[in-house]
Amino acid sequence: MSGEPVTEPVTCAKCGHTRAESDQAPEWQCPACGVAYVKAAAAAAAAAAGVAPTPVPRPAGAVVVEDEEEQRSGPGLRVWLLLGLLGVVAVFHHYQSERAAEAERAAAAVIGPARPTAQRAAPAVAPQPAVQPQPASAPQSASAPQSASAQQPAVPPRQ
Repeated sequence: MSGEPVTEPVTCAKCGHTRAESDQAPEWQCPACGVAYVKAAAAAAAAAAGVAPTPVPRPAGAVVVEDEEEQRSGPGLRVWLLLGLLGVVAVFHHYQSERAAEAERAAAAVIGPARPTAQRAAPAVAPQPAVQPQPASAPQSASAPQSASAQQPAVPPRQ
C-alpha cells in the first residue's frame, strides 16, 4: 500500500460529470459546470424532497461571483492587469525623464552650463555708503535739535 487514501470518483449532481484524477478544478468544484458539489447535492436533495433548497452558508470574506466568465478570470486577472498598467506608466515616466535629462545635457554642451537663478547677474546697483557714526565732540548738524538757549535770539534789554 502506498499510504495515499483511495478516493471514490465524485459525480456532479447538477450535470452528471464524473470527476477524473486528471481534472484541474479544485476538489470542491465540478470541472465540467463549475458548481460546488455541496450546493448541487443540496439542491438535488431538496428537489427530490419537493422543498426549496437551503442556502449553504459561505465562509466569512467569501466573494460571491454570479457571472461564470468573471468566476473563471477571477479578481487575480484584474490585479495583474492593473499591475501591468502601472508598470507601463512607470516605464513611460522613466523614459520621459531620461529624454528630458538628455536634452538638457545636449543644450548645456551647446550653450554652456545653465547657472542657477541665485547666481545669475543682478542688476547693477551702486553700493550705498555706510553711515559713519559721528564723534560726540563734533558739532551737530542743522537737522539735529539744538538746546533751548541756542534756539532763542538774544532779546534786547528794555528801556
